[in-house]
Amino acid sequence: MKYSFSISRLAILTIASALFFIASCSKENSQSGTNEEELQVSQVSGEAEGEAEGTFNEFFDDVLGVR
Repeated sequence: MKYSFSISRLAILTIASALFFIASCSKENSQSGTNEEELQVSQVSGEAEGEAEGTFNEFFDDVLGVR
């Protein structure tokens, strides 16, 4: 199998890679959430984290036989 070096293939690959890199690193500009929504999401997330931690601690204590 003969492999030939082609400048057009290299140029297309370079341009495609550059466009992909630029698109993936661009900043998101959506303004979908308001401050109230962000606060509510933060509160729900905190509550869920607390519940998960409590469940984990309870399970861990049960496994180790601590109480």
